[in-house]
Amino acid sequence: MKKILLMVLCIAAGMSMHAQKFGHIYSDSLLMAMPEKAQAEEQLRTLAKQYQDAIDKKDAEFSAKYQEYIELDANYPEVLRAEKEKELGKMQQGMQEFAVTMQNKLGEEREKLMCPVYEKAREAIQKVAKDNGYTYVFDASTGLTLYEG
Repeated sequence: MKKILLMVLCIAAGMSMHAQKFGHIYSDSLLMAMPEKAQAEEQLRTLAKQYQDAIDKKDAEFSAKYQEYIELDANYPEVLRAEKEKELGKMQQGMQEFAVTMQNKLGEEREKLMCPVYEKAREAIQKVAKDNGYTYVFDASTGLTLYEG
């Protein structure tokens, strides 16, 4: 009786192993082929250039103010010199905060633009996997499971 039960379990396990179908995909290649990704990246490049131009403008303003400070006469009153130093410090801090804010905004925009692209790719992978009877689909470049059916 035990032998028969063991044999039935082995056959059932073997049958379920043969019924599984595995697939793999390089998701990076899929994403690169999607025109939506290229459009999103172009929008991000344009936005990044605008942010960089604004940062460069602030940097040029700071450089001009700093050059004025350096060229101050040795007889320039210490109180006024200290005021200029304070102004330069505030400008520099403001520039750093501005740059961080722009980086954060760029990251948010990247997420907003790329999430629909990733979702479309995920849905396409799942549809193809389901339609073709795959049990699992793995991303060959990362080893992640993209579909489990």
